[in-house]
Amino acid sequence: MHCQEQRKRSELARRAFERSTSTPQPNMTQAGFGWLLEHFRAKAGLSIAELSRKVNCDASLVSRFEKGERVPSIDMVERLSQLLGADRLLIDAYHRVSWYQEGEIHPKWFRVYAGRERLAVEVLKYSIALVPGPGQHRDYAEALFRRGEVDPDPAVIAEKVAARLTRQERFLADDGPRLVMILDEAAIRRTVGGPQVMHRQLAHLRHLMRRPNIVVQIAPLELGERTPAASSFTLLTMSDGERHLYSESLNSGHFTTDPREINRFSRAYDRLRGSALSVADSAALIRSVMEGLVNPMQRTGAPSLRHLAYFKSASYSDSNGGDCVQPAINLAESHGVVLVRDSKDPNGPVLTVSPTAWAAFAEAAGSGKFGIA
Repeated sequence: MHCQEQRKRSELARRAFERSTSTPQPNMTQAGFGWLLEHFRAKAGLSIAELSRKVNCDASLVSRFEKGERVPSIDMVERLSQLLGADRLLIDAYHRVSWYQEGEIHPKWFRVYAGRERLAVEVLKYSIALVPGPGQHRDYAEALFRRGEVDPDPAVIAEKVAARLTRQERFLADDGPRLVMILDEAAIRRTVGGPQVMHRQLAHLRHLMRRPNIVVQIAPLELGERTPAASSFTLLTMSDGERHLYSESLNSGHFTTDPREINRFSRAYDRLRGSALSVADSAALIRSVMEGLVNPMQRTGAPSLRHLAYFKSASYSDSNGGDCVQPAINLAESHGVVLVRDSKDPNGPVLTVSPTAWAAFAEAAGSGKFGIA
């Protein structure tokens, strides 16, 4: 069984390495680097114990390098590269890895969680207040990192955002781990960073929902006390089947592997998934919230809404504006909704309706169902 898991891990790492070397972008996963190190060690005919003796370090450390669980120093990589006859391949690969992880800029208790999340094959999240890290849009994450900062350092904020996006990469890979996020409805209705940022965040969630390994469901507000817990929590499943339960308080993170607690929260999570909206209904609710954000965006003068092309009737809209409604139906530019304005007041309020509702209205109006000549 152990050999099968080892072969599976090695195969996943090999594919990660091949993906990273086939892209024009200078990136590589830690798993890809680990596979390359293991490849050169095997090619040199050395066991982990033999290699560790030659570089004067503990065998467990070399093993963790190969598993992508530990970051080697550049000096160590240069010694390994020379010893294994890898030319500069190991060194070049090392410089292509985004070693900087989000956990490194947070307290130790979160670093422990971030390290375990990187190795999990399944991540189940329940969030009551905010969209969790793996599902955050860049601008949403930046707004959260700026929260409570009187004079935030732009460089520090940029580093934190980059680290969070790095944390998301493994979930976006073709063979990425399974990620299920159940969000309390409050999390998608709480505006973070203003209406434009929140709109982009919700659009990002809808994009993630199209990925085969990612599931997003909304727990509606009417569930009330039937939700499983008063705080957010995460269930992690590791490659060896071990499971972890993680939650956070104000200034601490809490882990447990107690089977009784794991089973209790797992059953609660399963019940919640049954009570939550389906994926399709969740996507529809997210779209509805997005539509509600468009009018606030218009009031704040969002450039993407200010210069849209509205359809103008040649026969009814004269030079004085006429007495018509004018739609803007370029959904790509109008954030997926139809915008409607009064032709007599083109700079006035703009209504938002769904494409389905507009199509039904246009069909009814065109067929004379409203009794208007």
